[in-house]
Formats: sequence, C-alpha cells, structure tokens
Amino acid sequence: MYSTVLLCLSFFAFVKDISAGTVCYDHLGCFSDGPPFWDVVYRPVPHLPWSPEEIGTEFWLFTQSNKNTHQSLSYNDKRTITNSNYNYNKDTRVLVHGFNSAGESAWVLNMKDRLLEREDLNIIVVNWEKGADPNIYGQAAANTRVVGAEIGYLIQVMKENNRANPGDFHIIGHSLGGHTGGYAGQWLSANPGLSLGRISGMDAAGPYFEGTDPIVRLDPTDALFVDAIHTDSDPILELGFGIYEPVGHVDFYPNGGKDQPGCPGSEFDEGAWWKISCSHSRVHELYIDSIVNSNKPMKGYKCSSYAAYQQGSCPNCPLGGCPAMGYYANENADSSKENVKYYLTTGSKSPYAET
Repeated sequence: MYSTVLLCLSFFAFVKDISAGTVCYDHLGCFSDGPPFWDVVYRPVPHLPWSPEEIGTEFWLFTQSNKNTHQSLSYNDKRTITNSNYNYNKDTRVLVHGFNSAGESAWVLNMKDRLLEREDLNIIVVNWEKGADPNIYGQAAANTRVVGAEIGYLIQVMKENNRANPGDFHIIGHSLGGHTGGYAGQWLSANPGLSLGRISGMDAAGPYFEGTDPIVRLDPTDALFVDAIHTDSDPILELGFGIYEPVGHVDFYPNGGKDQPGCPGSEFDEGAWWKISCSHSRVHELYIDSIVNSNKPMKGYKCSSYAAYQQGSCPNCPLGGCPAMGYYANENADSSKENVKYYLTTGSKSPYAET
C-alpha cells in the first residue's frame, strides 16, 4: 500500500515537473501552474490557462434601452464602452456561465430578463464559451483565471474612462463562473483602492477547487460581500459537481447542500446528464426565484450543521430577520464575519420557499 502511494506521488510529481510553466498576457498579468494551482491531491494534472485570443471572451451589455439585443464591449476599444448604453449612475450585474455552457444559456437570458423587469441596471453577460468547453475540465478550470482577469481589467478600464465604481458591480456566476468572479475580484483588489462590490457563487464548482488554497477558489476576500449557494456538494466520486466547503461571508445550504427535491438520483442511464446535473443546475432556478418571488423569501437559519437544523436546534432569527438566500442575501447578512453557514429546506418547484 505504502509503495503504491509513493508511486502515485512520484507520477504526479513527474507530471508536474514536465508541465511546469508560466504564461503572461498583456494587461492581465502572469499565470503559473505551480503550487498552489497544482496540488498532488486536488489538482494532480496542471494546466496553464489559454490566451485571451484562444478563449475568445465576449462582453455583452444589456440595459433598459436594449433589453433583447446586446452591445459588445471591449477593453481594447474604449469607444465600444463610451458609445454604448452603459450608465455609471446605475448598478451593474455581471452574469458568468460555467463549464460546457455559453452566454446564451437559458438561465443567463432568463435571469437577465427578470432583473431588467425589476430594476434599471447595466447587465453584462460574459460569454467565454470556447474556453469553457475544451473537452478537458481541468483546462476549462484553468481558463477561468484569465476570464476573471479580463472581467477585472474591463471594470478597471470602465472606471478610468467611464466613471464606473467597482463597488457597484455584482458578479453572479454558476459553477466555474463562481470562481471566475473570485478571480475578477482578486485581480481588482491587487490595484490599490479597488474593491469589487459583491459576488454570488451559484454552486461554485467543486472539482479542482475543493480543499484548495483560498487564492485558488472563491473566498470572502474577493469582494466586499460574497454569498454562496451550495446545491450539489456531494464528492465528485458520487457525481457531485459543487463545492461543499464555505467560500463566502455567508453560505447557504438548501436541503443540506445536495440532492435537491424533485431531482432524480445519480444513476447513469438514459437521460443521465440531466439526472446528474439536476441539483447542480437547480441553483439557477433558486436564484431567479429569489428575484421573482422576493415576497416569499427563502430564509436561511444559522446553524452548526444540517443535522442540527433538522433537529430544530438552530437559534431563532435575529431582530433584523434571517437573511434570504439569493439575490437579496446582502440585506440581512453580516459581512463582518466569514464562512457563516445557513441551512433551509425548499420545495421542488417555484415558489421554492417553504412556509
């Protein structure tokens, strides 16, 4: 047994040695595949992120004036921002998809529409479809570092040329998109005086991020307020795609953070992809539900564990009320603390709040 472990460690060390390297991209910085971005347990096969040209990230702006037809923004061409409908007096939401997905995904467009129905916002959809589907998950995970830096750089350009306030930006990212938001905030905070306003991690990806150093994944230092929802946090060997460990100021675990109501088991058969991704994708519906049915909030209860929550051992809501999971989580949450866990139960369809 011991010799087998040593052999495995030697193999991974060999893989690391032949793959070690650094790439640098104009304005975005340099990226290494050395520790902590390589780890013998959590990231055994290292990957350097692709170039911005290979990833082909696009930034699509939607506003009340162009709800259905986007305007393309580019940090390399400031005129695309100046001549757009972007208004620095309005808050900005940035929507970021995850692995094997795209900016035209149903949840992205649905959330964009629901937000514009209720608020006068700038909404930027980040489409990194090429970089999110390279057939190798580890490569897509590495590409998030460059996409995050691109988002950060775009916000910096908008601040310098269009009077944007980074504190007014709220990134909402699913799966790999959650960690992408973290990299954007991390990139911004490396510049004195710049801090991203908020990041919402919607079932941020687990594989290649669970158990890693905070610099590798989404964490509370990435924005002034970070909230996370965990819906599919089983281990990857049990076909769970989300991260279990807390990554925000507040972390919500609906139904214990796994096996969402109405989702089938993880048996791999006909229709398998829908089955095994149902809990991971449920977070889209929960977050949109928090916008559409804000009068029926999904209240989270601060507790030591889901078992304690089920036993009714959680403290009562404070005087200001328990925080609501989702879009309005910042209203009753305490951003002075980190990794505070909240548990709740939901139904199997909208409205998801259980009374």
